Amino acid sequence: MGLVLTVLLAAAASAALLLLAVQALFRRKYDIRSPSGIQTAGYVSINGAEQYVCIRGRDRSNPVLLVLHGGPGRNMAYYSYGWQGTLEREYTVVHWDQRGCGNTYYRNPGAEPPALELLLSDLDALIDCLRQAFGAKKLLLLGHSWGTYLGARYAARHPEKMSALISISQMVDFKGSEAASAREAARRARAAGHKRDARRIEARLAKVQGLRTFGPEEARALLALRRSTERYLPGQGGGRLLPLTIFSPYMTWADLRWLLEFQTSVRVNRPLFEALLEEDASLSRCCLRFEVPVILVSGAEDWTTPRVLARQYFEAIAAPRKQFLTVEHAGHLPFLDRPEAFSAALLDTLRRLPPD
Repeated sequence: MGLVLTVLLAAAASAALLLLAVQALFRRKYDIRSPSGIQTAGYVSINGAEQYVCIRGRDRSNPVLLVLHGGPGRNMAYYSYGWQGTLEREYTVVHWDQRGCGNTYYRNPGAEPPALELLLSDLDALIDCLRQAFGAKKLLLLGHSWGTYLGARYAARHPEKMSALISISQMVDFKGSEAASAREAARRARAAGHKRDARRIEARLAKVQGLRTFGPEEARALLALRRSTERYLPGQGGGRLLPLTIFSPYMTWADLRWLLEFQTSVRVNRPLFEALLEEDASLSRCCLRFEVPVILVSGAEDWTTPRVLARQYFEAIAAPRKQFLTVEHAGHLPFLDRPEAFSAALLDTLRRLPPD
């Protein structure tokens, strides 16, 4: 028994040393060393809460691009090193852990919980801070999934502070997305002769479509639906996400803790999920006219926020300029699935925009 324990401890120590070595290697590879560059992380006081921001770029005089993470409650800063390097050459990229998420949540245990209007107020205050810090009249917003919803709501109110809205994996309608993906999965299940699986998917979809509140039981119902559809739809998780997370040289203890406390995320972000469940929550009802250029980016195989719904929304919106980009062979995380193709297409589109 003692020998077994010794071997296990030695193996664990070796694994830990290997992890630290890889993280150190990645830090040397991805750290920004440009004299005019910026690489910093810390907290900004916004609406009574210390909120976490991470800023990276090769030249701090470049335009500012603020990233709105998905979820609600799924922060992105700790793995962004694996996909945004090309963007950092031309933009100062800012990640923000929203109220009720990750580093911001643990920094403010007694803070007012997130709600849509409060997050929009937080976002406005953060944008003003960034405009002042970088001497910028306007900045770009880049949202992913839930972040596209928050970004669209903000852009409709404050176009004067933005030069463009970039929406990756556009969330238009929470229940509509679940319905579209479940129906496609059920169709594929029937085509494969798995009628029982198709009926199970449809029954779980009906339960999710009936949700009005969102707590642990409702979260389990949503996860059960998604597990049943995953068998028949392309993978959505991004195959690179796990190694980028494990070997991240920028992950904080709060990031790690947040990943392990899923139930905390559900509880804290309950008001946001319930807002998305409301009948009038769809962007098609509230955000169809924009006064800034809008760029929608969708993975061809995205069934979390289905491409077909994103395309329909794109066709419905009015904007000074709009562009729809499809990243082939990519799912819900196109910037991880095909980072080079994603960055090339996005930067090419951004370079074509007229100056402010």
